Amino acid sequence: IVSGFIPFLGPIVALVFIIKQWAIASVPGMVYIGSVTLAIISGMLVLNDARRATLEIIEDPDLQAALQRAQEDGQAPGIRNGTEDPSTPPIVDPPPVEPPGTSLPARRPTSRPLPTPNLPRSPMTTSASPQPAPPSLPSEKAPEPDVRTCPVTVDMTQLGDPNPNQMRTIRARVRNTARQPIREARLSLNYFDGRGLRIGRWTTVHSDSTDLVPAQATNTLTFQAFFVPQFTRSVGIKVESIRFANGERWPSIGPTLAHPASTP
Repeated sequence: IVSGFIPFLGPIVALVFIIKQWAIASVPGMVYIGSVTLAIISGMLVLNDARRATLEIIEDPDLQAALQRAQEDGQAPGIRNGTEDPSTPPIVDPPPVEPPGTSLPARRPTSRPLPTPNLPRSPMTTSASPQPAPPSLPSEKAPEPDVRTCPVTVDMTQLGDPNPNQMRTIRARVRNTARQPIREARLSLNYFDGRGLRIGRWTTVHSDSTDLVPAQATNTLTFQAFFVPQFTRSVGIKVESIRFANGERWPSIGPTLAHPASTP
């Protein structure tokens, strides 16, 4: 009885109790199940009667006739079903009536202009005024190369087949615009799927005892990429730092100041 007042979980608790304690709950259980079944059947009968009464009200011919008359009465006279009734004369606005004692204003006589005497015209001399020359712009110096820009660009040309240990081979084209050969490069690898979404990132250092890329030249390198996701379709390579053959690094360890603007 108590579980019957608990929403949702009450009937479930009652059924579990009846099944486990059938020896002592057989009679109340049968009464409970019969009451629930009777309530369900009664609810279905009430819903069926309500649906039938609704259909009878909707299909009542008197109600349909009353709705049709109300619709016809709500339309404007002379216009029915979107067509104009030819028996109804059109409504014409009456002309405006002027109050008595008003008259139109008298028309004033138009005055003709007096003829002007023909005077001798003095010859006019036109002289072209010299236009000022455009101001000369100061000569601009050629911009100096910005040391903050990386002199190396890396583009992937081929991505190897996936392996179970998430290691794949990358073949890339490296272009060096500096005047020094490169011995070491720290690369940031961004892994992208077929839709162009980044699904991973890894940083690797590629070095060799000989020069990776000569000065002002282009070379093709092959290196290993670690922790590559399975659905990787392309790799974006960004250069984090490089070390030249003479020991110099980019970016330099010390602070790099911007060049001062030259004054004209």
